[in-house]
Amino acid sequence: MSRLKKIVCVLLTLVLLMLAIAGAGRLLNPDWTDRSRASIEAFHAIGSDELEVLVFGSSHAWKGVDTRILQEEYDIASYNYAGNWQHINTTELFLTDALSVQTPEVVFIETFRVNEVLEDVDMNGEIYYTKSIPYSEAKKDYLEGCFGEEKKRYLSYVMPLYLFHGDWSKLDRENFYDERDRKYYLETCGYEPATSSVPVDFKGVTQGTQNSLSERARQSLDAMVDLCEEKGVKPVFFTVPYIGEYAYADAMAEYAKEKGCDYLNLFDYVEDMGIDGATDFRDETHLSDEGAKKVARFLGDYLNGR
Repeated sequence: MSRLKKIVCVLLTLVLLMLAIAGAGRLLNPDWTDRSRASIEAFHAIGSDELEVLVFGSSHAWKGVDTRILQEEYDIASYNYAGNWQHINTTELFLTDALSVQTPEVVFIETFRVNEVLEDVDMNGEIYYTKSIPYSEAKKDYLEGCFGEEKKRYLSYVMPLYLFHGDWSKLDRENFYDERDRKYYLETCGYEPATSSVPVDFKGVTQGTQNSLSERARQSLDAMVDLCEEKGVKPVFFTVPYIGEYAYADAMAEYAKEKGCDYLNLFDYVEDMGIDGATDFRDETHLSDEGAKKVARFLGDYLNGR
């Protein structure tokens, strides 16, 4: 075999090996990240400046606001650009990414994990699904904040097989095929529908000891408010009802007043929305489709000044 053929064979082998590692990394990814990545990809398949309202935040927002209702009943072009787990700096990245291609009139920013920031940590599912967000200075800063100076964390981001190789023992059908792909989220306007509902003991407003916002959390909040002001977008903070006590209602109300923004603590409006523990939850911390529709109608009425 000639020297050239040997070189070609080695290069082809390396390419195939890298493709195999990348494929295995995608297959052995953390649970529930394929859907978030599909939702991100669906968002970026929408034409620029076509959306009037965007929703951001953790799974409380992703599963708690049925943006199809805003689209179908209020004729408001909307997308639920939230995702599982999101700490406030991940939400900041999503907002920055979104406003690079869309200029909505209003953004709703959910606050369940408002005081939690990812800093100097190993890669987890939340960081992993940001792989689908296009690279930018904001993404560079986000990853530097998450990973710090630890180089192997960047390796696990680029080659997730390095970190998640042990997930082979948890493989199921969804690792190979999940019907919730990019097309699916374009049809749901980004919302993550429920497959069922469960009755829960929901007592309405539950507000225990109130805590202050950390300086680092305020930095992310300030960055989002400043970016919205720069883009001419109205930011509205909100908290979706769940079974538990929300410890930052007072802090968020104070922060919103300070910044001249609105804050909607939806715990205060459960009777107006008609939230019912018998039908409106998929589990104790997330609303069912019925509950998410009620929240969307409340937000739609808010947008219409009702």
